[in-house]
Amino acid sequence: MRPPPEGVWVMPPEMLKTMPGYDPDVPKSRAEGRRIMEKLGYRADKRLEIEVSTRNLAPYRDAAILLIDQSKEINIDAELEPVDRSTIWST
Repeated sequence: MRPPPEGVWVMPPEMLKTMPGYDPDVPKSRAEGRRIMEKLGYRADKRLEIEVSTRNLAPYRDAAILLIDQSKEINIDAELEPVDRSTIWST
């Protein structure tokens, strides 16, 4: 699934702009995220602490690390909890 212009399995930009939560203006989206978090009582001095669990494989870890990094900008502190696949399937 390659992005345009090379990718053919993409949503047209005019349709993408109608999707809830999508806005190509990243700073505007993050400012709105901070406003929402502040409305819920989470500020720079009182941040929401969460744990992000994911499989302990590079593609999953990498995506989780990106999530954790970007969440910091909206007053969320997250800790990565890698889950070993063998512990999921053991009985």
